[in-house]
Amino acid sequence: MKSYLVFVAFLAWASALPLDIFEDDDGQQFYLVPMQRQKRDTTWDVAKGPGGTNVQLGQEGTIWAKGNHEIIGGGHASKNFNPNGPLVGGGSIGYHHIPTDTNIKASATHIPNWGTQADIKASRTLWAPDRNTKLEAFGGASQSFTKWGNTRPEANVGLQFTHGHNMFGG
Repeated sequence: MKSYLVFVAFLAWASALPLDIFEDDDGQQFYLVPMQRQKRDTTWDVAKGPGGTNVQLGQEGTIWAKGNHEIIGGGHASKNFNPNGPLVGGGSIGYHHIPTDTNIKASATHIPNWGTQADIKASRTLWAPDRNTKLEAFGGASQSFTKWGNTRPEANVGLQFTHGHNMFGG
């Protein structure tokens, strides 16, 4: 009964939302969705060395942003040629709170016939009196899950102080 009431309340809320509906000359109706371009960061690298040629490709971008909050996601892949290595792939999802410069990110990378590496990281700006000075706290944990057994989790925490001229920010 409770779930039925929640469902009815959700339907009532959804039907009360204003819709931007456009009708063309043929009478066909369209729902207008505001478009906003989100920035993406695409990286690629081809490195030739004694162990063969390694090709890496990755992309990260904002999935959702509203006010001071952002959800960021990404994916990456790499392959070593000559000798022919496995296709390594992975992804990440993160949250960024803009005013406090707080970041939380979870990621995983899978290597066929070896296993998966999982990581979680967090950081927060504690003090930033100007654009060139910043004190940050950070921490993280990682663990590998392999077919031979799992590694013990590794963790780190720390503080980082940076100060210097910001030549790109003015």
